[in-house]
Amino acid sequence: MKKSSTLKKNDYTRAPTRVFVKFASNYNISKKYRFGKSHVHTHTRTHAASMRIYRIKAVKIAPNLPEILKMFGANDSPTASSSRSSPRMGPRMSPRSSPRSSPRMSPRMSPRMSPRMSPRMSPKTSPRSSPRMSPRSSPPTMSSRPSSPMASFQVYPSVKSPTPSDMKAAINGVPFPNGDGSCSWTQRPSAKDKLKNAQFPDSARTNSFERRVPQDDATRMMDVDPSSEPQGETMTFFKDTFATEVMKVMYTMRNNRMLTDVALEVGDKVLWAHKIVLAASSSYFTAMFTGGLKETNMTRVKLEGVCPSSVDQLIHFMYTGEVGVSDSTVCTLLCAAMMFQVTHVVDACCLFLEKQLDPINAIGISNFAEKFSVWKLHESANQYIVHHFSSISQEEEFLQLSTYQLINLVRSDELDVQEEKDVYNAVLKWVSYKEEDRSPKMESILHSVRCQYLTPNFLREQMKNCDLLKRMPSCKEYLAKIFKELTLHVKPDVQRRTPKAKRIIFVAGGFHVHSLDTLEAYNVDDGTWTKLASLLLPRSGLGGLFLKGFFYAIGGRNNHPSNGGRFDNNLVDRYDPTTNSWRPCSPLSTARNRVSVAVMDDLIYAIGGSYNQEYHDSVEYYDPDSDAWNKIASMNTARLATGVAVVNRLMYAIGGFNGFQRLNTVECYHPENGRWSYVAPMKYARSGAGVASIGQYIYVAGGFNGTGQITNLERYDTETNTWEEFSPLPFPRSALTLTAVDHLLYAIGGFDGSKFCEYCLIYDTKTDTWSQGMKMNEPKSGHASALFYQRCGHQCSHIDSISDTLQASSSS
Repeated sequence: MKKSSTLKKNDYTRAPTRVFVKFASNYNISKKYRFGKSHVHTHTRTHAASMRIYRIKAVKIAPNLPEILKMFGANDSPTASSSRSSPRMGPRMSPRSSPRSSPRMSPRMSPRMSPRMSPRMSPKTSPRSSPRMSPRSSPPTMSSRPSSPMASFQVYPSVKSPTPSDMKAAINGVPFPNGDGSCSWTQRPSAKDKLKNAQFPDSARTNSFERRVPQDDATRMMDVDPSSEPQGETMTFFKDTFATEVMKVMYTMRNNRMLTDVALEVGDKVLWAHKIVLAASSSYFTAMFTGGLKETNMTRVKLEGVCPSSVDQLIHFMYTGEVGVSDSTVCTLLCAAMMFQVTHVVDACCLFLEKQLDPINAIGISNFAEKFSVWKLHESANQYIVHHFSSISQEEEFLQLSTYQLINLVRSDELDVQEEKDVYNAVLKWVSYKEEDRSPKMESILHSVRCQYLTPNFLREQMKNCDLLKRMPSCKEYLAKIFKELTLHVKPDVQRRTPKAKRIIFVAGGFHVHSLDTLEAYNVDDGTWTKLASLLLPRSGLGGLFLKGFFYAIGGRNNHPSNGGRFDNNLVDRYDPTTNSWRPCSPLSTARNRVSVAVMDDLIYAIGGSYNQEYHDSVEYYDPDSDAWNKIASMNTARLATGVAVVNRLMYAIGGFNGFQRLNTVECYHPENGRWSYVAPMKYARSGAGVASIGQYIYVAGGFNGTGQITNLERYDTETNTWEEFSPLPFPRSALTLTAVDHLLYAIGGFDGSKFCEYCLIYDTKTDTWSQGMKMNEPKSGHASALFYQRCGHQCSHIDSISDTLQASSSS
């Protein structure tokens, strides 16, 4: 043992003695300096030479205890006792004395040898009447049992008694001040050592109980009553089914009217129960039976305004944790659960109603939840209404909406509709249902509809033929103002709706060794690929886009070996994501390979392309309602593999190949006058570039300049008619597609001059940086891609199927 200072006998004539014992387990302090499983009692006299420790008994003893005793003047070492003494007797004990007859006994001694009987002592062994005890015999010494390696004794003399904070500091390994001004350290055992030395009985290993590690008391001090029994190691056992078993017994007792102390009178029913169970399960009954109300001491309580069977169900749940919910009982049960504040049943009813949501009842459930302040259910119902607006607007409940409810609904950014025309028609239907009362409110409701995204043709037809508008001049004037802004290509002052939906990029066809017939969907949110129904025929150089929830594959070339050759085609097929199936549509008026496509005013435009060695300057559009193609004015020059984008109802054809050279020219189509006109050209001539628009900007990336693939990225500002160059692609590529998702651009596929690209690149328009994106299932070029929002109203289970999903390796 390392001493903290040189100790002298005279130091103890004026200073009290402190003996501190540190063990790996509990540390308890009392006037007698009791520490866990050891007891150290000290007694001082006026001179150190005559001072002695009159009794020390410990379960664990440090090997250097004789040295400590010598420091106190106790020359007789417990390990070097007189030859006349038994090894278990102290040095000053009479040979006939036995430790069993000690006049003063440690609380941990055997009951047979205690002079002062503990509650556990046998009355037959009182030591004061023992004939074998010598009146002058000394207290027994401690056993020489080997000590634990984790136990240590340290002695600190001091003039000032240590405070509890000093004691705690010493035990936790903080230097403790000695009497001569120096400090000593104690070594705190690690938690790993304590757990390693902890002993557990075999009974703690049974499967029916969970064994828990004893709480670590070694790091804190505890005040213990000196007269209390010393406590050993504590173990906690947990029976996880005990509470359930008890409640089963309580349920049986309730059914047999055993110890029930309250009867609830509900209508014509009398329901017996235990107050303690009711109060423990419901804050309503807690207040009733413990809040000093008159019902506290009543044995019969009358409940009004609630369904008797629902109360019976609630009480059954309180005893069993089980409740049955059905269409016929959910409303009354939810009301009762809200009244008695049984939150678990409230949650169960809300979950049941959420699963029952349907376009027929969604508005009714929302109103019910609002009336009874069930806000979680109210929010769920409103979200369902927002995501299924088109279907709900066809139901009878929609016509019962208040003006306030309708305005809030059509104003929502998350309103999920294929086109704004659905919202406009729903408003007219609501007003017409009670025209006399609702017509004065129509103008304010129309301002909540995003009429800027209606087509001019639709507005023209409404102002000409709608009888309701004819009777409302103010509404007609508002629509005429919107029509004028659209025809002048004024930037809308409101954004498009942004419904919460899965964002999926469709990639169709392409070329790799030969033309491909694949259709794959990439989930932007979770980075997975899904294989969908194959194209009706393989094709590369095709155009692809989404319109009103359908994907269209237009034109292209088929040079698959099964075809026996290659040919450019005019075929148009439509894919339905809800059924994972294709069907043919009316074909193009002419075959178009490397065709470019775009959507404007709910019409599909096919621009340029080639048929064999003929390069097209012609343009035609497709009307899905009539399933027919019609031609419009041709471009100023023929263009193959041109890029197309639409901004503010103006369509731009960018670059391409005219049969002689790659182009940097850009043409813009005005649908009002039906003409193409040139705008500012690009800095770099190219064909087969990726083109996409975000807001007022058009981005053009990569392409082929006639001698090789390029990396240049340019951006066109449609408002200032200027081009600006940004960070180039990390690798050159042509015949790629560029798809915009929020503020990101996905450069998919392509050919770099030697191989087909298998990794996508992602460009962040906010930071002007590129990063590597997902890996495709198969490298390809000359494909088509388009963004699809899988709305909540669309059940596309095949897209969500895990079995058909391949994980994409993405490092973006």
